Amino acid sequence: MAHNSRTLVIFDDVWEALHDLEKLGIPTGSNHNYRCKAILTTRLRPVCDTMKAQKIMEIGTLPEEEAWILFKEKVGNSVDDPSLLDIAKDVSKECKGLPLAIITVAGALKRKTKPSWEDALKQLRGAETRNIPGVHTKVYRPLRLSYDHLESDEARYLFLLCSLFEEDSDIWIEELLRYGMGLGIFSEMKNLEHARNRVCLLIEILKDSFLLSQGSNKNYVKMHDVVRDVAIYIASEEEHIFMVRHDVNSKEFPKKDSYEQYSHMSIVANEFEELPRPIFCPKLKLLMLKLCFEKLFKLQDNFFNDMGELKVLSLSRYNEKSICPFPASIQRLSSLRTLRLINLKLDDISIIGELVNLEILSIRDSRLDELPKEIGNLTKLIILEFWNENRTLKRISTGVLSRLVRFEELHMVGVEDCSHSTLRELESLSKLTTLTLVECSRDVIYSKLVLPSKLTRYTIKVGYAYEESMDDYDKSIAFQVMETTPLGDWMCHLLKESEFVSSHGKGSNNVLTELQLNEFQNVKCLRLFDCDLVTHIFNISRTTHEVIKFPNLYELELQSLVCLTHFCSDNVDGIEFPQLRKMNFKYLPEFQNLWPTVNNSITHSNPLFDKKLYCNLFLGKCTSTLSLCPKSLRHT
Repeated sequence: MAHNSRTLVIFDDVWEALHDLEKLGIPTGSNHNYRCKAILTTRLRPVCDTMKAQKIMEIGTLPEEEAWILFKEKVGNSVDDPSLLDIAKDVSKECKGLPLAIITVAGALKRKTKPSWEDALKQLRGAETRNIPGVHTKVYRPLRLSYDHLESDEARYLFLLCSLFEEDSDIWIEELLRYGMGLGIFSEMKNLEHARNRVCLLIEILKDSFLLSQGSNKNYVKMHDVVRDVAIYIASEEEHIFMVRHDVNSKEFPKKDSYEQYSHMSIVANEFEELPRPIFCPKLKLLMLKLCFEKLFKLQDNFFNDMGELKVLSLSRYNEKSICPFPASIQRLSSLRTLRLINLKLDDISIIGELVNLEILSIRDSRLDELPKEIGNLTKLIILEFWNENRTLKRISTGVLSRLVRFEELHMVGVEDCSHSTLRELESLSKLTTLTLVECSRDVIYSKLVLPSKLTRYTIKVGYAYEESMDDYDKSIAFQVMETTPLGDWMCHLLKESEFVSSHGKGSNNVLTELQLNEFQNVKCLRLFDCDLVTHIFNISRTTHEVIKFPNLYELELQSLVCLTHFCSDNVDGIEFPQLRKMNFKYLPEFQNLWPTVNNSITHSNPLFDKKLYCNLFLGKCTSTLSLCPKSLRHT
């Protein structure tokens, strides 16, 4: 390499880190006689990290308009033919913005006739690209290499499981956990929390290999349709043989009596004229069956007769208008570990009590009057979840919860009978670590409960509408406390540990008292609404002056606190908000300023904030506000 030359070196398709660039003749470090830059392309983010790349640019999917421009560029003047234009646009859309697919498919169809275009479109829509010349090799091979480079069988298995979900769908990470637990992928994990951490690690590995991408929020991931097609193809060749049939009807499934080679099936049915007959699936471990039509439908009683190895079953419907009775043969699924029931109108589910090896029972968006006493027979259950915000579950039979001695997680959303007497059954469950209570009775927050000490994740919501931002925190409480009655000891304990606290009503004063006793050590987001008893957020009764600290507070929202005058009382020398980034103040008619007052005059000598604070502030209808920062900070 010549001295004083300006050189760009490109390493394309790198699969392992290059540790010694100087051996390749590329100067590094402090050798200023050479002006050299290196660019590398890779499908593995850890390669960039190991080689200490200064800037990492992820090539994501293209917007539809840009994708069409690239497609036209690569396919040439073929799209000038008016008879091909609409088909070409549809083909481009099916590439879903993935540059690799756009370039490869466009190149394969260059100068092809209309029948070739129509056949390619059909194959792209059917996830069968192997017969499009060049596409299978050029698209499949790099994605297959990414798959083969995954370091663990767990990561490969989880990747294949993602292909079972519908195209372009948000994949709930917790659902992957539940399926993985049922299939025994994480059997060596000590407990559910360890398994959850493992899933999160595997998700990051798959993201770093660009096999998965971020979903709508942190709880979801997505699989690009082209990547999904490759995953389905891989799964058809390997030990775990998958069958993915979406948008099928009774003429297409079942076509035969035996599906003995398949270990995983995902079926989405749009129409069934008759009851599907039982099929022979002796190796089947996982079945996802979704019915997307409104007419009355039931599975034959012997539908599950020949699925003796089934470990994971997910049944869901398009709507819950008609009752979905369980086939009698479900009790023969002695190996079943995970059962998910989604959007069903259920009648009597006592037959589930026969599934004594069941570990995870999830009932979401379904109508059910009673959780029967037979559920108490499921002594191996570690997760019980009922989630329907329409409050359809009227009763939980007495003695059910207390018998589930291996319980680690309980999620109850929309349970009408979520009262003190029901929750007392949790006191003896020493392994309980995660609790979700949404729309439970108001009396529970004043009651005397003794919850297990191992509780590390909880979401408690009483009263008003559910706050989505609660999901961003491991420990969150949101409730409407209209009474000034002291909170129960168990609630006070949880408040002191909480990261998210939102309180409506007169009882918010008690909430502040409990948080202040713990000096707000853990709270990251604090929201207070509609309380006429709060005059200060932090009220120190001691005469000594001191600095108060909110070490983790990130977001503060105060609204309709009609008596709030100042943030803290007079005997305060300062407040530290090292993490604060959002302040939202609305309808605070008596609020004057943030820092203390002495003899009704603003004290400027002792600024409230001892450091520069970079924070977004919204102030609305605070008609008495005099100032928001001391003069010393106004121009910093």
